[in-house]
Amino acid sequence: MRRAAIQEKLPNEAHFALARLDAEWRGNLLIVTQNVDDLHERAGARRLLHMHGEHLNAWCTWCDVRTPWRGPLIDRPACPSCGSRALRPDVVWFGEMPYRMEEIYAGCAKPISLSPSVRPARSIRRPVSCAMPVI
Repeated sequence: MRRAAIQEKLPNEAHFALARLDAEWRGNLLIVTQNVDDLHERAGARRLLHMHGEHLNAWCTWCDVRTPWRGPLIDRPACPSCGSRALRPDVVWFGEMPYRMEEIYAGCAKPISLSPSVRPARSIRRPVSCAMPVI
């Protein structure tokens, strides 16, 4: 089960480095991750956007509420908000649009350590008008 496996993993040095940047950088910063785990949060990052969702959340497709969720969804449990049995993992599946793309494209994005084969993250470009320094 993926939720159980995620909860057993530990953040690595890259997670901690980005968390330090988040804590020490006084300017605008948004860490955009394709990862669906919570390792950035556990390392201490706060200014974070999960463009592919969060595996430790459940999304009710009936009432559109996202809820922290650690247990299985295979038995179609009831949504804690509306009671419907329309919960699914809060992750982007193949063919779905990643979350908050307008915000990502509008920002000053500088991709680091992205897989060259994963789209659309690899297509994010830094706007000409962006004044944020590259670190």
